[in-house]
Amino acid sequence: MKLFGLDWLAMLLSLLALVLLGRKNRWGFVSFMLANITWVAAGLLLGNAAICVGNVAFFAYNLRGFQAWSRPVAAMPPGGAAIPSMRPELDSM
Repeated sequence: MKLFGLDWLAMLLSLLALVLLGRKNRWGFVSFMLANITWVAAGLLLGNAAICVGNVAFFAYNLRGFQAWSRPVAAMPPGGAAIPSMRPELDSM
C-alpha cells in the first residue's frame, strides 16, 4: 500500500516534538498533534483501525498537555506536601 510519505512525515514530526519537549518548549505538543493527524491519515489508507484509534487518543492527550502547560502550578502549602493525604485523620497528629 502506498502511503505517499505520510509515515515518514509522521515520524519526522514525532522526532521534532521529542526535541521540542526535551527543550521544555510547549510547541512540541503541537508537533505531536500534527504527527497524530498524519498517523490517522496513514491508518485510514492502510485500513488499520488500531492506528487511527490510538492516535486519536494520543491527540487528545497531547491537546491536554498543550493546554495544561499554560496553567499556573498550585503552590505547595507551607510545611506540607502538595499531595493531599489519603488518611486525613492522621494529618492532625
